[in-house]
Amino acid sequence: MKQGRRVYIYILVLSAVLAVCVALLLFAQNNGKSGKQPVLSPTAGLTNSPDAEPTGPVYTFVMTNTANGTIVTQTDTLPYAWHTFSLNETALRKGQETVVVEEFPGLEFSWQGYEMTVTENGKELLRDAAVHDVFFDDLDGDGSPEFCFTGWQGSGIHYEVVHAFDMKNRTLLSVRTTDLYFVELEDKKITVIRRATPGCSWEPDMMEDAVWGHFSTADGKLAYVVDRVPEDPPSMEISLAAGEVRCWKDANSEWNSIPRRVVVSNLPGYEFILQNREFWYQSETDRSMRFTNVYNAFFADLNGDGCPEWCLTTLFSDIYEREHGIIVYDVKNRRNYILNSNSEDYSFCVRNGVLAVRIYTTQNREEVFERAEVALRSLPWKKFEW
Repeated sequence: MKQGRRVYIYILVLSAVLAVCVALLLFAQNNGKSGKQPVLSPTAGLTNSPDAEPTGPVYTFVMTNTANGTIVTQTDTLPYAWHTFSLNETALRKGQETVVVEEFPGLEFSWQGYEMTVTENGKELLRDAAVHDVFFDDLDGDGSPEFCFTGWQGSGIHYEVVHAFDMKNRTLLSVRTTDLYFVELEDKKITVIRRATPGCSWEPDMMEDAVWGHFSTADGKLAYVVDRVPEDPPSMEISLAAGEVRCWKDANSEWNSIPRRVVVSNLPGYEFILQNREFWYQSETDRSMRFTNVYNAFFADLNGDGCPEWCLTTLFSDIYEREHGIIVYDVKNRRNYILNSNSEDYSFCVRNGVLAVRIYTTQNREEVFERAEVALRSLPWKKFEW
């Protein structure tokens, strides 16, 4: 009798355990259907996610630092930016690297300082110096990369040269231009900023005439395709009372925020213009010369005739000397005044709400300030009428 009771108890216990297991299994299945996911370990995010599918062919880039022997291998889709001037200028100057793409055996891309060389099995295919932007991208849409880089050429007057080397067909397309190109990589997309510049000086904040686009070799020639043209800032209309001063551009102005047109109500019929970094004014019967190296620009009535003068600080320079000078255009009376010197540096500035002239003596490094209307009478200006 006791033995039968034990068997009965064992059966009850086993049934209870089985019921608990079934309940846990059903609970887990219901949790999975409700969308809940298991908690990942802290290292799970370091592995490639199966959802991160590549958007194009995958290539293996092997970069060797020839100075210290370091080798870095990276598997990636296009585009692949090797270096850009704006992000890594120091690396460009001191670069000692080679890159091979395993899918294109025999080709080697070597960067030593600013000089770039392309070789195949030791034979030189291309060499150029003063390189500043280098990247791999599919420029013709055939699924294979072009090796693209930009550089400078010339002495005195510099030119921009762009090369696109078709790695599959071993062909080269090049273009020579006076424009400058800045390469940016963002969200796996290469954007090329083109800036036309009269002086060809490299100043990253001077984006006044920039457009955004990309390079293409789809038609069998290397071309720049414009994707976006920025809108110009609104024009500025001003009216000056006696003693007032208005600034058009100061030393810290960003080029893409400077008004391209200024109309002064005290000077009817005249329009002051900024285009391609050149400043000038014009009317139906009159036009000033153009200035490219303008440091700052103001409007102020310096002679008390009720009409403002246009006051500029610009750079007077040659190969050996670089100094600031100032120009005053008396538009109403058709006169202009120019002041520059090899021993003194002149510039306009605003002090205590009024326009002043800063006089800096380069020999003893002393500076003094004088109200602009006083300076117009007291300083040794060169005066011209037209």
